[in-house]
Amino acid sequence: KDSSENRRVNRTVEPLGIEMEVIPKADFDLQNADFQAFCEKYINERIGDENMSPQRLAYILEREVGTHILRFHNSEQDFGYVLGIMNEDILHYWFAFFDTEYMRTHSLGKWIMWSTIRWAADNGKKYVYLGTAYKSSSLYKIRDHKGLAFYDGKGWNTHINTLKDWCK
Repeated sequence: KDSSENRRVNRTVEPLGIEMEVIPKADFDLQNADFQAFCEKYINERIGDENMSPQRLAYILEREVGTHILRFHNSEQDFGYVLGIMNEDILHYWFAFFDTEYMRTHSLGKWIMWSTIRWAADNGKKYVYLGTAYKSSSLYKIRDHKGLAFYDGKGWNTHINTLKDWCK
Protein backbone atom coordinates (compact mmCIF):
# COMPACT_ATOMS: atom_id res chain seq x y z
CA LYS A 1 0.00 0.00 0.00
CA ASP A 2 1.14 3.52 -0.67
CA SER A 3 2.19 5.57 2.33
CA SER A 4 1.44 9.25 2.83
CA GLU A 5 5.15 9.84 2.05
CA ASN A 6 4.78 7.98 -1.27
CA ARG A 7 1.79 10.15 -2.19
CA ARG A 8 3.60 13.36 -1.15
CA VAL A 9 6.67 12.52 -3.22
CA ASN A 10 4.48 11.56 -6.19
CA ARG A 11 2.77 14.98 -6.07
CA THR A 12 6.17 16.75 -6.20
CA VAL A 13 7.37 14.66 -9.17
CA GLU A 14 4.11 14.69 -11.14
CA PRO A 15 4.78 18.07 -12.85
CA LEU A 16 7.94 16.61 -14.45
CA GLY A 17 5.79 14.24 -16.53
CA ILE A 18 8.12 11.29 -16.07
CA GLU A 19 7.20 8.02 -17.75
CA MET A 20 8.60 4.61 -16.88
CA GLU A 21 9.60 2.30 -19.71
CA VAL A 22 10.35 -1.36 -18.95
CA ILE A 23 12.85 -2.67 -21.50
CA PRO A 24 14.22 -6.21 -21.73
CA LYS A 25 17.97 -5.84 -21.28
CA ALA A 26 18.54 -7.71 -24.55
CA ASP A 27 16.69 -4.86 -26.34
CA PHE A 28 18.63 -2.05 -24.65
CA ASP A 29 21.92 -0.62 -25.93
CA LEU A 30 24.11 -0.89 -22.84
CA GLN A 31 27.00 0.67 -24.78
CA ASN A 32 25.04 3.84 -25.59
CA ALA A 33 27.35 6.75 -24.72
CA ASP A 34 24.57 8.83 -23.13
CA PHE A 35 23.47 5.91 -20.93
CA GLN A 36 27.07 5.17 -19.91
CA ALA A 37 27.73 8.83 -19.09
CA PHE A 38 24.49 9.05 -17.08
CA CYS A 39 25.43 6.03 -14.96
CA GLU A 40 29.03 7.18 -14.51
CA LYS A 41 27.89 10.65 -13.39
CA TYR A 42 25.64 9.08 -10.75
CA ILE A 43 28.43 6.77 -9.60
CA ASN A 44 30.86 9.68 -9.27
CA GLU A 45 28.34 11.74 -7.27
CA ARG A 46 26.75 9.09 -5.05
CA ILE A 47 28.72 5.84 -4.95
CA GLY A 48 32.33 6.73 -5.59
CA ASP A 49 34.76 5.17 -8.03
CA GLU A 50 36.39 3.23 -5.19
CA ASN A 51 33.07 1.40 -4.65
CA MET A 52 32.10 1.01 -8.30
CA SER A 53 34.78 1.42 -10.91
CA PRO A 54 33.92 1.63 -14.61
CA GLN A 55 35.11 -1.98 -14.89
CA ARG A 56 32.71 -3.10 -12.13
CA LEU A 57 29.82 -1.24 -13.80
CA ALA A 58 30.62 -2.98 -17.10
CA TYR A 59 30.76 -6.33 -15.30
CA ILE A 60 27.38 -5.74 -13.62
CA LEU A 61 25.72 -4.63 -16.85
CA GLU A 62 27.08 -7.67 -18.72
CA ARG A 63 25.79 -10.15 -16.13
CA GLU A 64 23.00 -12.32 -17.50
CA VAL A 65 21.17 -12.16 -14.18
CA GLY A 66 20.05 -8.58 -14.92
CA THR A 67 17.02 -8.97 -17.16
CA HIS A 68 15.49 -5.52 -17.59
CA ILE A 69 16.28 -1.83 -17.69
CA LEU A 70 13.63 0.47 -16.29
CA ARG A 71 14.04 3.86 -17.93
CA PHE A 72 12.50 6.97 -16.35
CA HIS A 73 12.18 9.86 -18.82
CA ASN A 74 10.03 12.53 -20.36
CA SER A 75 10.21 13.95 -23.89
CA GLU A 76 13.16 16.16 -22.96
CA GLN A 77 15.47 14.10 -20.77
CA ASP A 78 16.30 10.94 -18.88
CA PHE A 79 15.78 11.08 -15.12
CA GLY A 80 16.96 7.62 -14.13
CA TYR A 81 17.51 3.95 -14.80
CA VAL A 82 17.03 0.83 -12.73
CA LEU A 83 18.77 -2.42 -13.57
CA GLY A 84 16.31 -5.09 -12.51
CA ILE A 85 16.03 -8.82 -12.29
CA MET A 86 12.55 -9.98 -13.11
CA ASN A 87 10.51 -13.14 -13.50
CA GLU A 88 6.79 -13.89 -13.20
CA ASP A 89 6.69 -13.40 -9.42
CA ILE A 90 9.45 -11.03 -8.42
CA LEU A 91 11.25 -7.86 -9.38
CA HIS A 92 14.67 -7.36 -7.82
CA TYR A 93 15.55 -3.66 -7.71
CA TRP A 94 19.24 -4.35 -8.30
CA PHE A 95 20.97 -1.05 -9.15
CA ALA A 96 19.54 2.44 -9.63
CA PHE A 97 21.06 5.49 -11.27
CA PHE A 98 19.24 8.82 -11.25
CA ASP A 99 19.71 12.51 -11.92
CA THR A 100 20.89 13.86 -8.57
CA GLU A 101 19.86 17.41 -9.54
CA TYR A 102 16.30 16.35 -8.65
CA MET A 103 17.18 14.43 -5.51
CA ARG A 104 16.57 17.19 -2.95
CA THR A 105 13.85 19.17 -4.74
CA HIS A 106 11.78 16.19 -5.89
CA SER A 107 13.01 13.19 -3.85
CA LEU A 108 13.66 11.52 -7.19
CA GLY A 109 15.39 8.44 -5.79
CA LYS A 110 12.45 7.74 -3.47
CA TRP A 111 10.02 8.29 -6.32
CA ILE A 112 11.87 5.92 -8.67
CA MET A 113 11.88 3.18 -6.02
CA TRP A 114 8.19 3.75 -5.23
CA SER A 115 7.28 3.83 -8.95
CA THR A 116 9.09 0.55 -9.48
CA ILE A 117 7.26 -1.06 -6.56
CA ARG A 118 3.93 0.36 -7.77
CA TRP A 119 4.59 -0.95 -11.31
CA ALA A 120 5.45 -4.41 -9.96
CA ALA A 121 2.22 -4.54 -7.92
CA ASP A 122 0.15 -3.31 -10.88
CA ASN A 123 1.74 -5.95 -13.11
CA GLY A 124 1.12 -8.98 -10.92
CA LYS A 125 4.47 -9.34 -9.20
CA LYS A 126 4.13 -10.92 -5.77
CA TYR A 127 7.39 -9.53 -4.41
CA VAL A 128 9.88 -6.73 -4.88
CA TYR A 129 13.34 -7.25 -3.43
CA LEU A 130 14.94 -3.91 -2.51
CA GLY A 131 18.30 -5.28 -1.44
CA THR A 132 20.02 -5.41 1.89
CA ALA A 133 19.36 -3.28 4.96
CA TYR A 134 22.56 -3.59 6.96
CA LYS A 135 23.27 0.05 7.79
CA SER A 136 21.45 3.18 8.88
CA SER A 137 21.78 4.42 5.29
CA SER A 138 19.23 1.70 4.37
CA LEU A 139 16.52 3.04 6.67
CA TYR A 140 14.77 4.80 3.75
CA LYS A 141 13.77 1.38 2.39
CA ILE A 142 12.11 0.56 5.70
CA ARG A 143 10.47 3.92 6.42
CA ASP A 144 8.94 4.61 3.05
CA HIS A 145 7.28 1.34 2.07
CA LYS A 146 4.41 -0.70 3.52
CA GLY A 147 4.13 -4.48 3.50
CA LEU A 148 7.81 -5.05 4.17
CA ALA A 149 9.26 -8.35 5.33
CA PHE A 150 12.88 -9.28 5.96
CA TYR A 151 14.78 -12.50 6.47
CA ASP A 152 16.11 -12.62 10.03
CA GLY A 153 18.23 -15.76 9.71
CA LYS A 154 15.42 -18.10 10.70
CA GLY A 155 12.47 -16.98 8.60
CA TRP A 156 10.60 -14.04 7.12
CA ASN A 157 9.84 -11.39 9.71
CA THR A 158 7.44 -8.42 9.53
CA HIS A 159 8.51 -6.76 12.80
CA ILE A 160 9.85 -3.61 11.18
CA ASN A 161 11.02 -2.02 14.45
CA THR A 162 13.45 -4.94 14.85
CA LEU A 163 14.91 -4.27 11.41
CA LYS A 164 15.15 -0.54 12.15
CA ASP A 165 17.04 -1.29 15.37
CA TRP A 166 19.41 -3.64 13.54
CA CYS A 167 20.12 -0.99 10.90
CA LYS A 168 20.94 1.58 13.56
